[in-house]
Amino acid sequence: IGANTAIFSAINAVLLRPLPFPNAHRLVFVWATDSQRGITEDVSSYPNFEDWKAQSKTLDRLAAFTTRSATLSNGEEAELVPAVQGTPGIFELLGVSPELGRTFRQEEGEPGSSHVLILSDAFWKQRFAGRTDVIGQTLRVNEEAYTIVGVMPSGFRISRERPEQVYAPLVRDPDRGHGFLMVLGRLRPGVSIRQAQTEMSTVARRVEEAYPNGNRGVGVHIVPLVDAMAGDVKTGMMIFLGVVSLVLLIACTNVANLMLARGASRMKEIAVRAALGAERQRILRQLLTETTVLALAGGAAGLLASNWISRALVESLKQFDVPRLADTHTDAAVLAFTFAVSLFTGIFFGAVFAFSVGSPKLAEALHQSGHQATGGARGRRLRSGLVVAETAMALVLLASAGVLLKSILVMRRTAPGFHTENRLAIEFWLPPKRFSSDSRRIQFFKLALARAEAVHGVHAAALIADLPLGGGSDSL
Repeated sequence: IGANTAIFSAINAVLLRPLPFPNAHRLVFVWATDSQRGITEDVSSYPNFEDWKAQSKTLDRLAAFTTRSATLSNGEEAELVPAVQGTPGIFELLGVSPELGRTFRQEEGEPGSSHVLILSDAFWKQRFAGRTDVIGQTLRVNEEAYTIVGVMPSGFRISRERPEQVYAPLVRDPDRGHGFLMVLGRLRPGVSIRQAQTEMSTVARRVEEAYPNGNRGVGVHIVPLVDAMAGDVKTGMMIFLGVVSLVLLIACTNVANLMLARGASRMKEIAVRAALGAERQRILRQLLTETTVLALAGGAAGLLASNWISRALVESLKQFDVPRLADTHTDAAVLAFTFAVSLFTGIFFGAVFAFSVGSPKLAEALHQSGHQATGGARGRRLRSGLVVAETAMALVLLASAGVLLKSILVMRRTAPGFHTENRLAIEFWLPPKRFSSDSRRIQFFKLALARAEAVHGVHAAALIADLPLGGGSDSL
């Protein structure tokens, strides 16, 4: 019960609990699609985003953002932090106000506008110790001075990847072929996702016809924001819940077998009560009550254990940056789940217990002593069936775990096609203002490469845009 409650707590936090935004059920993620490449979730260009925003009638608001790495410096040291660049109005779309200061103004998204910055609550507390006089101070970002204008509330997050530390206005990019934006929308009241999907598909076709270069086969795919935030973790979490549920079922079967053995020793007691006039329904009600009380006691203990298991689970998955997993805690939904699971277990092995008792034959039951009692042929068949079921489920789990372990070992032993021993990767992200030309960037990397090769113990050094098996990035 504790393991099931812990896994459900995580699922509740990541998948089920509403997002911390007003009317979160109306928030959607508007993906671009590419039928020619078979891509169903792609980024959009700024001009396409503007056309979608101008022509949509079913979406009340649209905003866009992109994730970046920003270099923060104080003149002596530099730090690379996750950042989000968003169009003015993105915070208003989400319905979230800053804890301090203000959000972006509309003109701050235009080229040549003043540089402003909003801090996350975690970064504000880490870098500025939570000082309230931070508004108006400057911070050097990518070697340019940015004025801090706001601090977002605790727990606020836009990116489904690494939690962002700072927010900056997104400046318009006129290149329609440059896809880099993720688009958020808010459905108008009474509008369904299907209606919005139908309309936006029509809008995408009009944009494709008007601007065929770079837009051939580009469509729109709308999903609830909570599903988009969860990403690919939903399948894994449901599999995890299925595994621990099977473990719970094995435990229930085991307890049911123990209850059957105990019930066999009580056959004489039950027969005497029946002889004295106790109705069968009353006896069954008593047996179900006993097992339910036992299960509820186990549920209470499982709830206490789930707190420890949840903390261990969150800590072990921290490196994967699962969205909202850190918000795992016990709430009304978790308590209801624990109660339902406890009630199910109580009824499960209570019903097995009651079925085995059935209508005892009075004479046979009275002549059996406690150690001779077997519960009759029905009880013996039921106990044998439970043992078979328990063994089968345990073998399924064992075989699945073995296959998974073998797959992991095979994957670890498979040669990726390159050597990884004694190899290190260093990521550079160059401030665009200081390194605006190709010649300056090439000069920097040539110098960095020469200095790396000169370090004692370094055998060789090289440059690469994308690490092998590492996906794409804007760094080198």
